[in-house]
Amino acid sequence: MGVSMREFLSKIVLIFVVAQLCVADTRLRTAASDPIDRPKTVLAIGDSISLGEGALGLSVNCALNDESNSLEASFASSVAVNLNAELEVWAWSGHGLTRNYDDFKSPTIATRAEAKLDLARSLDFDLVLLHVGTNDFHQYDASEQFIVSYRVLLERLSKAFPNAALVALSGPMLAPADRARFRDAVDEAVRAHNATRQEGLVQTLHFSESLAPEQPFGCAWHPSQIMHEAMARDILGILQNEF
Repeated sequence: MGVSMREFLSKIVLIFVVAQLCVADTRLRTAASDPIDRPKTVLAIGDSISLGEGALGLSVNCALNDESNSLEASFASSVAVNLNAELEVWAWSGHGLTRNYDDFKSPTIATRAEAKLDLARSLDFDLVLLHVGTNDFHQYDASEQFIVSYRVLLERLSKAFPNAALVALSGPMLAPADRARFRDAVDEAVRAHNATRQEGLVQTLHFSESLAPEQPFGCAWHPSQIMHEAMARDILGILQNEF
C-alpha cells in the first residue's frame, strides 16, 4: 500500500518531536544529578583572638585599637583564605563561654551563640572553628561550669551543622596554669561529646607560645600575626583529609 506525501511528512515530524523530547529529558536528568557547586564556608566562634585583636602589634605593651587589630590577620581568616572559603565570625571581645573577663556584666558567649544558632537555621558550614574559654580561665578555674556549657554548645553545633568539620581550640594566651586548666576542660568536654558519636567527631588543637617563639604575642598579650599564621597552619594540617 502506498503512502501519501502528507502521511510521510507527518511521520517525519513525529519522529523529530519524539527525538527532541528524549534529548530534553536527558538534559533535565543530567542537570538534576549534578552537585551544586557552592563555595566552602567557615564559621569561627570566639573572642578577641578570633577577631585578630592586637595581631599587628610588635610588642605586648601596645594597645588594642584600629591600628593593631586585624580580622584579616587572624587564624580564622588565614584558614578561610587557604581553603578558598567564605568566612563568618561570631566573636565577642572580652567574653567567655560562661564567665566574661574580670566578670564584667554582659551576656556570655553561651547565650550569644545560642541566639545566633536560633537564627541560623538556613545556614550551612563546611568547617566550624571553636575558640572560646580564654576569658573564662583568666586567673580563675571555671572548669566545672565550662565543661557542661561547652558540651551543650558542641551538641548544638553538631545538630545545626551536621556536615561540618568541627575543631575545638585553646591557647596561646593565659599563664601556664590557667592555660592548662583551659586545655584540660576542652579535652574533657570533647571526649564526652565524641563518646556519644560514631561519626563527625570533634578534633582538638591546643596552642602555646612555643608555636611561634620568634614573636608569639602582639598587643596586650594577644597572639601576633606570626602566631595566627602558625595556628592556621596547624589547623589546616589536621584538616587534610576533610578538604
